[in-house]
Amino acid sequence: MKRLAVEAVGHANAADDPRASIQAALLPLLQDRLQNAPDEGGEWVRSFEGATEPPPALSKTQVGLLNTKLHVTRQDTARPISPLAWGAVCEPEPGIDWSEFGVADEATFVSEIVAKKVRIDLKNYAPGIAQIRIGAACDYAQKATGPIPYALAALLPVKDGDRTHELQPKSTGWLSPELDFGSGIVQALRGS
Repeated sequence: MKRLAVEAVGHANAADDPRASIQAALLPLLQDRLQNAPDEGGEWVRSFEGATEPPPALSKTQVGLLNTKLHVTRQDTARPISPLAWGAVCEPEPGIDWSEFGVADEATFVSEIVAKKVRIDLKNYAPGIAQIRIGAACDYAQKATGPIPYALAALLPVKDGDRTHELQPKSTGWLSPELDFGSGIVQALRGS
């Protein structure tokens, strides 16, 4: 296992977090095995036998939980996540320099950035703000030093009913699928 982990993420990274490095090695192998498995006996087709058509829709809560499990590593008591970890989603640092994002403060970020990216009535919604640790895979593998890059995201409560938030015309923003961070179902809006 250690040999696979070291080849996947480098010796220093494997030693820092053996669990994550083993997962980084094994998950692509598992995905490749499932994706490229021959279907000579029709197992994939048979796995849908007996399913109702169309399948019943998941509730917004179920969709949020599923998307969260698929895309977000959540902090828990068994495995704390550092804000320095790739993909960590956390509250902005207390001393965040808002001028790096071209605004004076969080309120200006919401009113000038978020409102320009997504069609939203800010009187009815109070978006939360999260910072997401990003970075290039090569920085991780090479243990490169330097500033730690973060993206800011606005956490928008999901609208009731079938309608979802919509991006403004010509917006360069991105709306995530519905997610559950423990305080209700939200969508993350990331501006670029």
